[in-house]
Amino acid sequence: MNLHGVTQGKFQNCLCEIPALSETAQSVNNAYTSISRAYEKKRLGHGGSVFIKVYFKDSDNFWKPLNVLRERLDKTYDSEIKQAFRDAFTKLSKNDKVDVLSNLLNWATQDTSEHIIDSLKRLDIDNLQKLNALIGLSHLQNILALWNNNQDNGSEEFWQRTLAENSFVLSQVFSIPVILFKDKVYVGGKNIFNTGGKVVDFLYTNQLTKNTALIEIKTPKTKILGNLYRDDVYPPSPEISGALVQITNYKNTLLKKFDSLIESDKRDIEVFNPICLLIAGNMQQEFSDVNQQKSFELFRQNQREVQIITFDELFGKMKLLVDLIEGNSTTS
Repeated sequence: MNLHGVTQGKFQNCLCEIPALSETAQSVNNAYTSISRAYEKKRLGHGGSVFIKVYFKDSDNFWKPLNVLRERLDKTYDSEIKQAFRDAFTKLSKNDKVDVLSNLLNWATQDTSEHIIDSLKRLDIDNLQKLNALIGLSHLQNILALWNNNQDNGSEEFWQRTLAENSFVLSQVFSIPVILFKDKVYVGGKNIFNTGGKVVDFLYTNQLTKNTALIEIKTPKTKILGNLYRDDVYPPSPEISGALVQITNYKNTLLKKFDSLIESDKRDIEVFNPICLLIAGNMQQEFSDVNQQKSFELFRQNQREVQIITFDELFGKMKLLVDLIEGNSTTS
């Protein structure tokens, strides 16, 4: 008997002697078919489930269908598997337990077998919600670990890909309900020579009004401030100044070219004075005194067109969310 745990066991092929026919069959099914052909000649078909049609003599001397034996073996095997899983599970760390549960849940929801579906129907809703919260927490913790391990990564492509795969991180910046519409979005600007096209890193939309938000990202290694100007004043770095002009230009181009880019009857987005967001730099690594902090805050608070947020602030929001979920927040 080939036992599967989550599906009913099946007979493996094996030689079967049929003394009454002086024959050898290649499997139990083959043996049943041969016997049926010999002794049930009036039947049009000689197939059927051997688990229902074939009987065995049980330990109590009663003859019972093979299905009784299969269910008994399945139950024993299933119990052994569950116990082995429990034994192994208790030895795992908290994070490993979450990963195992997450993978099991993903597998279970993709499996279409009747046994899995029946099991899911019997799940307690409260426990399922707790499991979902646990898996969500694990995802947030993985994001934080990725940030902690890559604060010195100066690749824009890496951060573009990371934030595209975890778009909810960027959505936490806004006070309105937004979703990722597309990354690497063409917003217009090409001339007759097919050059000069402008591509913004991310385009988000308000779920209710469909208004857009343009997001331009640099890297945590992008310099935020330039050299000391005089006394205690620091100007913005050339990289930040250039990025501000760049995203403002993207917005201007999109406003002018929007009607030609998207047909009016097929619009899933609108451009009612789009929000602009620039993500760049790492204050905690770059700033060494309060004057740098003051200069940066004075500069960005006076930006009317573009909101500026640093990478450590962005992932600091994720850290705060994890602390709240874990009950580690010290705020009252």
